[in-house]
Amino acid sequence: MTRWTALLRWPLALVAALALLAGCATLDQKQREWIFQPNQNARSTSRAEGMEDVWITHRSNESGRDVTLHALWLPHPKADAPVLLYLHGARRNIWGSTFRMRNMQELGFAVLAVDYRGFGQSTAELPSEDSVLEDARAAWDWIGRAHPGRQRFIFGHSLGGAIAVQLASQVDDARGLIVEGTFTSVPDVFRSFRWGWLPITPLITQRFDSARHIGEVRVPVLVVHGASDGLIRPELGRALYDKAPSPKRFVLVEGGTHYSTNGSAGAVPRRAAGPLRPGWLTPAWSSCGHGHPQAEETRGRQPCCAPHAAARRRRQTAPDARPGPGRTRRARRAARTGTRTARRRQEVFAGAPGTGTAGAFRPAPNRPAEARPAAARPAPARPAPAPLPPARPAGTNTAFSGRKKPEPPPPAVGAPHPEGSVRLSKRMSELGLASRREADEWIERGWVRVDGRVVAELGARVQPNQQVTVDKRARTEQAQRVTVLLNKPVGYVSGRAEDGYEPASVLITAANHWREDPSGIRFAREHLRYLAPAGRLDIDSVGLLVLTQDGRVAKQLIGEDSAIEKEYLVRVQPAAGQPLSAEGLRLLNHGLELDGEPLKPARVEWVNEDQLRFVLTEGKKRQIRRMCEAVGLKVTGLKRVRIGRVMLGDLPPGQFRYLGEGESFA
Repeated sequence: MTRWTALLRWPLALVAALALLAGCATLDQKQREWIFQPNQNARSTSRAEGMEDVWITHRSNESGRDVTLHALWLPHPKADAPVLLYLHGARRNIWGSTFRMRNMQELGFAVLAVDYRGFGQSTAELPSEDSVLEDARAAWDWIGRAHPGRQRFIFGHSLGGAIAVQLASQVDDARGLIVEGTFTSVPDVFRSFRWGWLPITPLITQRFDSARHIGEVRVPVLVVHGASDGLIRPELGRALYDKAPSPKRFVLVEGGTHYSTNGSAGAVPRRAAGPLRPGWLTPAWSSCGHGHPQAEETRGRQPCCAPHAAARRRRQTAPDARPGPGRTRRARRAARTGTRTARRRQEVFAGAPGTGTAGAFRPAPNRPAEARPAAARPAPARPAPAPLPPARPAGTNTAFSGRKKPEPPPPAVGAPHPEGSVRLSKRMSELGLASRREADEWIERGWVRVDGRVVAELGARVQPNQQVTVDKRARTEQAQRVTVLLNKPVGYVSGRAEDGYEPASVLITAANHWREDPSGIRFAREHLRYLAPAGRLDIDSVGLLVLTQDGRVAKQLIGEDSAIEKEYLVRVQPAAGQPLSAEGLRLLNHGLELDGEPLKPARVEWVNEDQLRFVLTEGKKRQIRRMCEAVGLKVTGLKRVRIGRVMLGDLPPGQFRYLGEGESFA
């Protein structure tokens, strides 16, 4: 036995070694797929307006093959402006980073953003820690050749921040390093997760040890992190900053998430400028409010950014702008409706003669409610539906008695309503059973009982003390209805298509379903049926938009007695050059009226020098913009970040997730 064991020892050892090597190779490949999540989505010409394609070819020392990288070049109007190399993070390619590029251009940089191999239109190859560093170095060298003599900076977001740290530690001609939402190392990120106690960090091959490389950086360092970053915790960014040599600065953005810190939700104050250029660099992300640059000389007179300018051109040159004989009946009707809407909008903003555009929006006088003008004419009386027939004697069941079910009697024209009665559908809405539309559907289908008796008559009335129950089938159908949370971008209307703009509902597709949706609900085409917006968000506004199939949710958010808070971040500038006074801020909180009706109290406060936070419990059309106009402010960007207890969070623009089972607006 011993002799056979000795003979088999070396073959078994060889097999075990080969298996271990194969396992390590597979583990390394899976790690690279998980960490980088390469994205080869097609280009988006609308996002890259004003940018130029750049192709960079270099010889890879890792693979020994030629590699072609695709990059976007965003020039600056000043020919001698410093150049910033933008390094994106995992999963997203440069098409998902254009808004950060524009923000950095507004700060005075010309920007080159590069896709590593495996991303976008670059060479299709699974990236690794070594290969992305090679690609970043190739892009850095291209800037030196194409723009000699200009100052160069390195910027990295998330995983790109780790690449930026390594690159900055290797080059000696950088002027500064900026990292946003990054970390000390991949094992540290893993340990910050719920399952971080698992002993697998020694097996991680793509480690991106920024904590070790940051000590070798010999240029000024700016570390920016969102205080609400749920993916890369702020403690990791702070730990990286602590290990960086001076000069350095750390900026914690209140309310900033992993994806919004560099956007309108994460306005870093201008005093955060650092020694990365004469004076401190200004990472204020001071754009038009949704990641679009705004030229100083055109503010208030032209569209704030290229996407808005394109939207205006589409609106002015739309083929359906005027009715014509060669168009379909539906198109002519839509055009007429749009004309009437525009006329009504002009009437609303016209105000009283001589009052200007804000005439209909002025401080509300203190007058008693009875002093308000009465309605011009009373609403015409409608025929009253008949009261419910008397309940049948106990023990009888018409469904199995062999007799035909009697038809409900026709409503008596002009008959008075029973005293204290209400419509059954309204009572169901008050009880929170369903919306009025849902209630009418269930009544028609025989799914509603009053005091145990089926009621199938629309318009039936009940007394408040009567018991209303619904069939189990209605409950089952209602439980299958979904509520969608969408991060609406600019250029989409909340409801139906109008003036050539698409409704936001067209974004509810499988491709736009957020990968990190915590609800666990999978997208299905049935979710698009009866999906309607529960509230509005202007075409020029961005942020959280709720679409739902559930009438209870719609009533909760937009019902007459809804008190759900909506929070907005609003970027403003003085319309006449005068800053907002203390009296103006007081009026924004309470004291304005809209179309003759006083507004409910709001909470309005400054976030920084050009951004206000609004918390409202009502949602009149263009309310915030008109409130700001009334006190001499012009809105340049508006983003909704919260509805009730539901936050926008890290949801990327143009993507959606489902409202989870444990989530609620109230």
